[in-house]
Amino acid sequence: MATFMSTQRGGRKLIYEDHSYNKVRDSSDGKIYWRCDKLSTKCGATAITDAASNVLLGKPHNHASSPTKIALKALQHKIKEEAVSSSSTARAVVSNALEGISDGVKVHLPKIKNLQKTVSRKRQRTGTIPPVPHSLTDIIIPDDLRRTKTSEPQDFILSDSGTEDKNRIIIFSCTSDLNRLIQCQTWVVDGTFTSAPNLWYQLWVIYGVFHSKTIPFIYAFLPNKNEDIYERTLVNIFQKIDTIQPGARPNTIIIDFEMAVVNTFRQLVPDVKIRGCFFHFCKAIWLKVQQLGLEQIYTDDEYFQTIIKSFCALSFVPPAEVSHAFELLGNELVESFGEDERYHGFIDYFIATWVGRTLPPRNPRFAINVWNCNNITLEGLPRATNSIESWHHIFYSIFSSHHLNPNRVIEKLLKEQLTQDDLCTRLEAGHVIAPYSHKQYQIVNEKFLQIIKDYNSSYISGFLQICSHYVIL
Repeated sequence: MATFMSTQRGGRKLIYEDHSYNKVRDSSDGKIYWRCDKLSTKCGATAITDAASNVLLGKPHNHASSPTKIALKALQHKIKEEAVSSSSTARAVVSNALEGISDGVKVHLPKIKNLQKTVSRKRQRTGTIPPVPHSLTDIIIPDDLRRTKTSEPQDFILSDSGTEDKNRIIIFSCTSDLNRLIQCQTWVVDGTFTSAPNLWYQLWVIYGVFHSKTIPFIYAFLPNKNEDIYERTLVNIFQKIDTIQPGARPNTIIIDFEMAVVNTFRQLVPDVKIRGCFFHFCKAIWLKVQQLGLEQIYTDDEYFQTIIKSFCALSFVPPAEVSHAFELLGNELVESFGEDERYHGFIDYFIATWVGRTLPPRNPRFAINVWNCNNITLEGLPRATNSIESWHHIFYSIFSSHHLNPNRVIEKLLKEQLTQDDLCTRLEAGHVIAPYSHKQYQIVNEKFLQIIKDYNSSYISGFLQICSHYVIL
C-alpha cells in the first residue's frame, strides 16, 4: 500500500514496498511520476501513482529494500504530524510515536531529546506552539497529563472549575492518594506562588503524615490567596473525601501562617488543632529583619545573629512561659544594641504578630499555641515539620522554573506523584524507611530533642542561646 510523507522543504515522498521515492513531476491526467531517492547507488527505479494512489512500478531498483530506514522515516513523519495536530507535550508526542516500534528500529533511533526538539522546531516553523497562558483560564491540559503514570493509571484531575471561571481552581490528586490522605491524622499545607507580570497563580500542596513520612497527596492551582478560594478548594476536597469515607477529617493541621487558610480550616473543621510550621515561622521573622533594614547587621554581628535566632527559638519554650522569655529577649536586644527605632519596630512586630501583651491588652495575630512547637516536638512530630522545608524547596524549584508553562509543572507533579506512590506502596507493605536521609541528621535532631526535654525555667536565656545554634535562617 502506498503512503506519502512530507519533506523538510514542503515536498512529498512516496513510500512503497520498503522503498522511498522523490517526486519528479505531475502529469495532466492526474498521475504523479516518482524516482528512487537512493542517490548513492544512482538507482534509476521509478514508479507512477494515479489519483487513487495505485502504484505502477517502472524500472527496478539496483539495491535491496531498507525496512528499518523506512520505519525511521515513518516515525519522524508521525512525530512531525503529531507536533502540529496535538496539544500534547513534546515528551508525550514522542512517547506515543514510539509505541510498538521494533527492536531493529530502536537500535537506530536518534536520542530522545533530539526527537523532542524535532517537535519544538516543527511547532515553531508552523506557528502551532501552544499559546503561553495569561491566566488560569487559558490553561489547556492535554490528555496525556490527565492521568497518573502509575502501573494502573488513575484520573489525576480531581476537580477543575473550568475555563469559564475567572477564578479557576484546578485540583490534582487520584483515588489512591485520597485514600492515603484519609488515613492521616495530621495534614500539612504549604503554598508557593509566582509574581510573573502576565500570569499569577499559586501552587498549593496538601501533605499527609503517612507512616511517619510527610507525603504530598493533593496539589492545586489557585488564582489567589483569598479566603473564599481556599474555602472553595477545601469544600471540593472534602466532598471527594466524603464519597470514600464520609466525615473523615484530620485532627491536626500544620500551616504556613496564611491567615486565610487558618480561618477556612476553623470554619470547615471546627475541632481541628491548628499548628504553625517552624520553617515558615523562621521565614516570617527573617522577612521582617529584611524589611526593617537589619540584614547587614545580622550578617556582620554574630551576637545579633544569636539574638534573632533566639526569637525563633521561642517556639520551643513551653507556651505558658513564652511571654516572659520574650520580655527577656526584647530587653537584651535594646540593652545590647541601643534605642534604635528598627529594634523597637522588631519588638512591636513580635507583639502584634506572635505574643501579644497584657497591658494594655492586645491579642497577637497568631496565638502562641498556634506557632509554639514545644508540644509538637515532644509528641514526636519534628520530622513532619522538618520535612516541610525540603518539600518547600523542591516545589519552589519546580514552580519557579516552569510556572510560565503550567503543563510543564503538571508533568513534574505527575513525576513526583509516581515517586511518592512507589514510596507509599512500600510503606503499606511494611517496609521500614529510614526517617533521616543521613545519620548525622538523626544525631543532630536527637540532641536537639534532648535539649528541649531538659528545659529549665530558671535558665531561659541559656536555653534560648543553645537552641539558637539549631536555627537556620
